[in-house]
Amino acid sequence: MIMKSAVALSLIASLSAGASAASPLPKMSTPYGAWASGAEVSACETAPITYFSSDGVVLVLLGKDGPIHSFGSWSIKSDVMEMTHNDFPLDVTGQSKPVVKLDILELNKDSFTTRNVRGDVRERTKCANIEINPTPDHSPHK
Repeated sequence: MIMKSAVALSLIASLSAGASAASPLPKMSTPYGAWASGAEVSACETAPITYFSSDGVVLVLLGKDGPIHSFGSWSIKSDVMEMTHNDFPLDVTGQSKPVVKLDILELNKDSFTTRNVRGDVRERTKCANIEINPTPDHSPHK
């Protein structure tokens, strides 16, 4: 009886360890930082960059050194990202484009994949080791 209990406990421990090892890593809840369009880190040097700031502002650059393509706002509710954007040249009325809803298919420390309402999938890769410098103006405001 003791031997059967020991075997059963060993089997349960083994199954539990296997199950936890096979469990997916926890998902990130926010895509803060810079993400390049593409599946490889090398895209950070050449592809468009989307920068998500923690205050809900999104900035899209055509490359790490610019030019700036658009800016807007973003938020996540459940597994859906909602974004607005304003392309350059800006609409002088101040009217943003309609909200875009993207299903989040994957969001982890290295990869961010979304699908739009048409079913188009976009892969992004995290750009952790680049400097984004689209020739900002550092002169004081008057």
